[in-house]
Amino acid sequence: MKKRLAMVGIISMLTAFITVGGASASAEANAGIKLSVGSASVELESMVDIAVEATDVADLYAIEIRIRYDSDYLEYRAGEISDSYTGLDAEKVEEGTLLLPLVRKNSEDEVLHENVALAALRFYALKSGTTELKLESVKAVTSEIYLNDQGKEDLRTLPLQVQSSLKLSIVHDSGTEEPGNPSVPYVPVGRTGDTADSLIDALKGASDFAVAEEIADKLLQMVRKNTAVEQKSKIGQALQSYVDGQLLWTSETGVEQLTKALEQIERLKKLADGKGIELKADEVKLAVKNGVVKLAPEEIRGLDLKGRLRLTEQKLERVVQEGAELELLSGIRLQYTLEDGSQGKMKPYRVTVRVPVASADNDYLGLYRYDETAERWIYVRDAVREADAFSAQADEPGIYAAIAYRKRFEDLAGTYAEARRAIEILASRHIIAGTDEMHYSPDRHVTRAEMAKLLVGVGNLPLRTPSGSFSDVPADAWHASYIAAAEAAGLVNGYADGSFQPDRVVTREQVAAIAVSLYEAAVGQIEAPSPEEYADDSGISEWARKAVYKAKAVGLLTGAGSNQFHPQAAMSRQDAAVILLRLSEHLKVNRTEGQ
Repeated sequence: MKKRLAMVGIISMLTAFITVGGASASAEANAGIKLSVGSASVELESMVDIAVEATDVADLYAIEIRIRYDSDYLEYRAGEISDSYTGLDAEKVEEGTLLLPLVRKNSEDEVLHENVALAALRFYALKSGTTELKLESVKAVTSEIYLNDQGKEDLRTLPLQVQSSLKLSIVHDSGTEEPGNPSVPYVPVGRTGDTADSLIDALKGASDFAVAEEIADKLLQMVRKNTAVEQKSKIGQALQSYVDGQLLWTSETGVEQLTKALEQIERLKKLADGKGIELKADEVKLAVKNGVVKLAPEEIRGLDLKGRLRLTEQKLERVVQEGAELELLSGIRLQYTLEDGSQGKMKPYRVTVRVPVASADNDYLGLYRYDETAERWIYVRDAVREADAFSAQADEPGIYAAIAYRKRFEDLAGTYAEARRAIEILASRHIIAGTDEMHYSPDRHVTRAEMAKLLVGVGNLPLRTPSGSFSDVPADAWHASYIAAAEAAGLVNGYADGSFQPDRVVTREQVAAIAVSLYEAAVGQIEAPSPEEYADDSGISEWARKAVYKAKAVGLLTGAGSNQFHPQAAMSRQDAAVILLRLSEHLKVNRTEGQ
């Protein structure tokens, strides 16, 4: 209140009343007052800052400015006074009229100034078209004191040339509906003539979140009930792009820093939500050239605030493991280090390792995790192959790599080409193994226990604790958990006497029935057309007939020459590899599409 009374006292001493276009004969030729704007073209529904400036003036001590504007086109929000002056905010004395009184802080500054910034006034563009702001009147005095005609001390008049008006063109943006008379809270004065595009550009370059939050707030103020869909979508995309950038980190960062960023983004999400814009912040990414680690926000919040996450690239090398050659194509290492230097425990997260474009044969590639205790690579069975990467759920820090795995068996020289390829590919996927480190025994027959294990591998089925369903499958047998898993999936069953007969060889019709059962469970029912019957159709068991012809329809299992199927023949290990690879390809395509 005291400040206001002091101001009123000084302004009351302004005796010169200078109307628009008029000035005292003693005025300096170029001394004046004007309004200016960065761009005379303003976008509808945007903020525009009008600068109030004095030019070529000496000793401008106090001034009172009266400004007229068309309230149908512009809505006054607030203003900022120059650092060199003090005063009251511009007062709206009536609709469309502002009164701005100012007093210089340094009363002894009497030198000539080419340009003096007095204030910046912020308006909101309500309506498209051409409008103008007018300097209706200006009263100005110097700091020089003299005795007036009444013998009282007074301040000497400062005559000024006054600019007549400032015209603005408010652009009706394509697709933007004309608003009524919105009421948007005042945002601190920023750059002159802020538009959606200029603010979006500023947001892209914002390195400080506080600045970005202010810019985002300005953008959101432009979103109203009748804002065009295109404009709202553009603002939403810009905000989402900024959020995505804040959630992407490289190399190393602290958990506390990540947590703070998530809190800031949560505030921004709430602001956007109030304008009907949904921002997604589902995962934090740590990225390097070779791969990405993705963590959900709740996983970050569960980590020690003093901990640090570090993602680095893993050096490439070739190693030999269990008689197979492993070529490391690309790898990453995630470390979660606590304050005391120890490695912390992680919650589940998603790890992605990129595969170089010029890589080894894709059929032999897989994702592996390095077991530092056992000093060996562990195949990640549930990894999903994407276009140029492998990804999988992980539950501990460590080294992950895309590896080409080549297992060469010494006894495949006489094996037909399709079988040899199937054996090597399935070995690289760790679905089949040799009878010893260097031999596959391709002509040996497959037992029921071995088939259960192969089905679990192809179907990526979880192992089960033996249920004791079968009298001849001890819980500690090597095949017990595989048989339990295959039984739980409905792929195998036992005999009437309660046995499973694990060492009994499987026949071709039995493999057809099992393969079709796994295919239909994962992919969908096979609509088999009425096929040409095999020449030995009469030898097919009635329970297996539909499955045999369904297997033929999708190419899982076909005849063995001369239109013969040989339903009761024992299945060899090389033929089993061919059928399992065909089945694996069907299931792999289905899993990839389902991601």
